[in-house]
Amino acid sequence: MPIYVVLGNYTQKGVEGVKETDNKLNLTYEWIKDYQGEVKQLFYTFGQYDFVTIVDFPDNNAMMKAALRLAKSGEVRTETLITISAEDYVSLTKELPD
Repeated sequence: MPIYVVLGNYTQKGVEGVKETDNKLNLTYEWIKDYQGEVKQLFYTFGQYDFVTIVDFPDNNAMMKAALRLAKSGEVRTETLITISAEDYVSLTKELPD
């Protein structure tokens, strides 16, 4: 399954409800499962982003549905990166013309 890196920030609404993080995480994990996704890792961070999540989904459509559902909550804003494994990257580079 494709792996995605989700970079996120709380909105003001999200910050105001931060004490409910445990319940909101459980709900978010359920939403992700609704689209056959899985959270591989979640980190809270200092700096430009409030959190970084590694997730996998069966395809881009499933990822998009989950991202839109999360955005609809109004509590976070995210930026999503699709990944390619190092092994696949190396294989692709070998196919480049000289």
